[in-house]
Amino acid sequence: RSVTCDGETADVAGVFLLRPAMAPADLFPGLELDNGYVTVDRRMATNLPGLYAAGRCLGGLFGFSNPNPFAGKNVGSAITLGRVLGKILTGQQIA
Repeated sequence: RSVTCDGETADVAGVFLLRPAMAPADLFPGLELDNGYVTVDRRMATNLPGLYAAGRCLGGLFGFSNPNPFAGKNVGSAITLGRVLGKILTGQQIA
């Protein structure tokens, strides 16, 4: 997959975004959003083939659309979603 950022294009195996840095829809034209959050299915796949999302960019079932005043609260969610997505991408069963 090719990604273009600041006028430069690169072929990449994966992209990790810090949400405030660049809106996901600006980086991936055609990306389906719901109220500004990335829409995914149960396998955390977006509407764009080969593009998956996890973390604070998500809304709905997997999302973090609410402010979090507690330090460290999202760490467990980030670890869990990362582990689940890793299993999905490597074809492993999810318990």
